Amino acid sequence: MRQALDALRPLARLRFALLTGTVMSALWWLVLPLGMGLLLHERRPTDVGALGWLVSAYGVGNLLSNVLVGSMPMRRPVVTLSCGRVLAGCGFMVLAAAPHFWLMLVASAVAASGGPMTDLAWLSLLQSSGDAQHVARTYRLGMTLDYGCMVLGFLASPWLFQHLGIASVILLCGAIMLCIGLVGLTLNGRLETLDRV
Repeated sequence: MRQALDALRPLARLRFALLTGTVMSALWWLVLPLGMGLLLHERRPTDVGALGWLVSAYGVGNLLSNVLVGSMPMRRPVVTLSCGRVLAGCGFMVLAAAPHFWLMLVASAVAASGGPMTDLAWLSLLQSSGDAQHVARTYRLGMTLDYGCMVLGFLASPWLFQHLGIASVILLCGAIMLCIGLVGLTLNGRLETLDRV
C-alpha cells in the first residue's frame, strides 16, 4: 500500500480520482442498496414490484451510458469522471424528492448513467499512469479504500436514516456527489497542468 501511495504522489489526476472516489463509494452504497429500497418501502409499502422497476431503470441507464461512453475517446478523463458524478448526484437528489414514481424511474436512470462515465474515466487514468506493477498496486489500493468506505457507510447508515430520515440522507448524498463533481470540473485544468510538470 505504501508503494502505491508513493507512486501516486506525482499523478495529480489519478490521486484526485482515487481519493474522491472513496467518498463517492460510501455515498453510493448508502443510496443504492440501502436508501432506494427503504425509500420505496416508506412511500409505496404495498407495491412489491416497485424496487424491481427502479433497479431496472438503473440498469437501463447504466447500459446505455456504457455503450455511449465506451465508444468515445477518453480525451479528458477528469472532466468525464466529474460529469458522471454530477449526473449521479442530480439523479439521486431528484430521486429523493420526486413526487411521482415515473419521475423516480427517470431519476434512477440518470443517476446510473454517471456510473460508467466515472468508472471508464478512472480506468483510463489508471491505465495511462505507468507500468503494470504500478497499475496493479494502485488498483488494489483503490479496491481497499472503496470497500473500506462501503463498510463505513453501512455502519453509519442506521444512525443516519434514523436521525435524518431516508429521503434526507439520499438528498444529502446526492448533493455531496454533485459538489465533488463540480470541484473536479473546477480543478481539471490545474490537475492537468500538475500532471504535465
